Amino acid sequence: MLASLVAVLCLAMLLTLGPKFSTSILMAVFVARHSFQSAAWVYANDPRPDRGKICTMFHVSVGIWLGAPSALLTLGIIVFSHKYLQVPLDMARANRTLLSLFSAIGISAILGGVASLVALWKGVRIWVNPHFCRALAEEQAGRHIRSNYGLFVTATSITVPVLAVLAVVLMNEVHPAIAAAVVPVTILVVTIPLSWLSSRIFAAGPTDYLQSHIRCDPSEYGGEQSSSQSL
Repeated sequence: MLASLVAVLCLAMLLTLGPKFSTSILMAVFVARHSFQSAAWVYANDPRPDRGKICTMFHVSVGIWLGAPSALLTLGIIVFSHKYLQVPLDMARANRTLLSLFSAIGISAILGGVASLVALWKGVRIWVNPHFCRALAEEQAGRHIRSNYGLFVTATSITVPVLAVLAVVLMNEVHPAIAAAVVPVTILVVTIPLSWLSSRIFAAGPTDYLQSHIRCDPSEYGGEQSSSQSL
């Protein structure tokens, strides 16, 4: 049944978007699939519903963040087709591809920013990993996992608006001293709030995050084998 739904979805995207965009979207979904599975598992199993919703937002944001670069695949196909297959360069499609990339990063940043602020407001600590269930099983088996992807999402949420403001500023002529200070100021503006938030909203690991005795069998979670690789 699931395979049939996936096949219908792929066919619909192929017919409506064409092979270039459908390939990009399918790649994004493929890359993000574990994050979305983790989002569903956490939402259903977190003993605190409010924390589960916050962590679900983080996992969805991570999925979008990981899948966003797949838009570059479409751009690569456009360039390859133009250079080697003599297909006319479609600048409008290339611009839409870049727009989809920036839009995905923006959506991920907004979701991550909202989730970070809500986690701070609620006073909860979260832990995010695309292979969350497998990481939980690994840690409960005594192999500690420390790859918290929530850090990347929160960093993106802080960095994107800072870069947007800097872009607006640098579009006008500025004093050389201001231009020279852009990089160190940007680093400070990003790292200081990121460090402050990280110490308050991120847990040390999945077990510390759950603060419970919930156990996870990876065989029931996409059939994955217990392994510390790729975490």
